[in-house]
Amino acid sequence: MRETVRDIDRQILSLLLQRHNVLVRMMRGSNRLTPQDERFLRESWEGQASKISSDPLLTSRLFNLLQEVDFLPPPSEENQTRRTAFNLAPQQKPVNIDMEGPRDQHATQVWIAIAAMTGKPLQIGKALVNDAVSDCVHMFNLMGANLHRDGNVIRHGTDCTPAGTPDKVLHVGKNPFNFYLGLAHYIGRPGHTRFSGGTELRLANFTPLRHFLPELGSRIIPLVPKTEGLPLRVECSGLLPDTIVLPADLPAEFVEALIIAAPFYGRQIVIDLGALDAGARSSMLSFLLPTLSMAGCEIREEGSRLHIAPWEGTLPAEPEIAMDPGLSALVLSLAPVLGGTISLRGLWPAGVETSAVEALLGQLNLSLTADASRVRLEAGSKYELPDVTLTVPENLPQSLATLPFALACAQALKHGHATVPQNIDPEIAREGESFSRACGLKILNTEISPLEHEGEHGPLWTAPSPAWAHALALCACVRHNQGFSLNNPSILTELYPGFWPMYNGLPIPALKRIQEAEATKERRRIRTRVEAKLTPRNEDDE
Repeated sequence: MRETVRDIDRQILSLLLQRHNVLVRMMRGSNRLTPQDERFLRESWEGQASKISSDPLLTSRLFNLLQEVDFLPPPSEENQTRRTAFNLAPQQKPVNIDMEGPRDQHATQVWIAIAAMTGKPLQIGKALVNDAVSDCVHMFNLMGANLHRDGNVIRHGTDCTPAGTPDKVLHVGKNPFNFYLGLAHYIGRPGHTRFSGGTELRLANFTPLRHFLPELGSRIIPLVPKTEGLPLRVECSGLLPDTIVLPADLPAEFVEALIIAAPFYGRQIVIDLGALDAGARSSMLSFLLPTLSMAGCEIREEGSRLHIAPWEGTLPAEPEIAMDPGLSALVLSLAPVLGGTISLRGLWPAGVETSAVEALLGQLNLSLTADASRVRLEAGSKYELPDVTLTVPENLPQSLATLPFALACAQALKHGHATVPQNIDPEIAREGESFSRACGLKILNTEISPLEHEGEHGPLWTAPSPAWAHALALCACVRHNQGFSLNNPSILTELYPGFWPMYNGLPIPALKRIQEAEATKERRRIRTRVEAKLTPRNEDDE
């Protein structure tokens, strides 16, 4: 029976590829179908799907996914020797890395929004200019801001007016915080606009927002029938109540965006956070209040309420942005598997997330040392990854959710056995089954061990997230073959442009290549030149 299902899956994939090729011809060189063609196909799909299922996953969400998914280019006769995947095969030697630490993406977006909403000059130096930050800059420039890049420096020009509320299509990319910042900016002013975004936001559910915004004199209208994600039309009256009481089901990032935008509404506002989880509220405000105070905002905390005065302050010429603990740990985690020394320049932040990173490294008998200008991890040239059972620390950043499991797989490759980390997220454990096979490993109950027959290269694997792409790169450092094969390295490039140039230069990466990758004007993509060609059926599999 399983062979029958496998053959059906092959047929489905073949039909999906045919469908994609027809859609490309229908687009006639543009990036999207015409609204008429899109509507015709959607109505046809929903009509046929509703005859066999009432599940919205099939009737609407799957159609959205099929419209957005990327396929590999078809094979061509003149390019028969193309590389089939991105091979992960770093030198297995102790590392010596001394580089700028990746700056906090979230804080960068906050300062971009503050500069745009005030219209005042500001410079963000040594910024992490990834896809989310680039989309944030582009979105606010469409609103009338004067943000521009010079390498990894972001500047907001002098003699600028604050961002307005034009009736334009604002593309926010894949990052939901960009959407929430743009939406919060519009809420305090009369106007209307449309927001569009990437696949994740097209499949998102903004129902809690849709129910809440009428209390602020605004509303959002989905532009695609029977969906709750982007694209959306936003209509705002600018008539806000004196006290805004936030319900518990609002997205945390929207709450944060609303607090950021409120000082620039030009009136006194009280925001009641009483319905929010106390721990989440405390963590949010521990970052927001000092940041907004640095920007000249007057916010008084009274119990669960924030009393926000109209902004009349000044902005710092160049605010200092700390390192991102999650992205920094992507680099620091190379020391446990390769040994050596890693030094990242910048401000190492204090907080529960950094404490979780330090706790995880502590289980491997490693400790971080940090001062005002850098953080350093020294494993030494003789360091060996210990054979211990790991425990997932509390408050580990979401961007590092896969790291304990990846380290356990590295232990299995190094010692021939390992144990699945304790307190592992069930979703991580489920996805880890596929990941372990890509590493030449198998999982039986909670034990991880090598497969009996491992080829010269690991199987071609598509990482479902940037964290999993990093996990495969980490395990490749202790591989027993010629390398692991990653199908989509660009998924990590979108988040951290400098990672692959650093990784490919191990054990001593060239700083110039890392700086060029982080400062390039164009968004970098790693092209693997994989072709869209289905694997032929092997009769020996029967």
